Amino acid sequence: MKERMRNAGGFPLVATAALGILAAWISYLGVRDDWDSSTPIVRDVVATEIVLPYEEVHIPDGPNRDVFQTACVICHSPRLIFGQPTISAAKWTEVVHKMAATYGAPIGAEDERRIVVYLVSIQADRSDR
Repeated sequence: MKERMRNAGGFPLVATAALGILAAWISYLGVRDDWDSSTPIVRDVVATEIVLPYEEVHIPDGPNRDVFQTACVICHSPRLIFGQPTISAAKWTEVVHKMAATYGAPIGAEDERRIVVYLVSIQADRSDR
């Protein structure tokens, strides 16, 4: 019994060594300079600039739009907010308060209320369509 356990204990060591050798071999193949010149070498490709499309998001008019724009859009894309399903005023109040209390958004208590009024109003406009 002890003999079988001793032999079984060596297997993980052998497997680890085999994986290490395999990884070293693959690494060696990645840095060889004697490849055929027609083979593209990825390490020579360097991105110097990435241009992403910019699309201005329309922020709908509504009461307290300016407060929303000042307080919320500094951290969030309006798409994130406008893409939400219809949410009750109570839930928006909870979410906006969490942004101020937990995440440190620069929103005072009165502005929290104004932002909720705006969010509920634009949801109502959206559901009218």
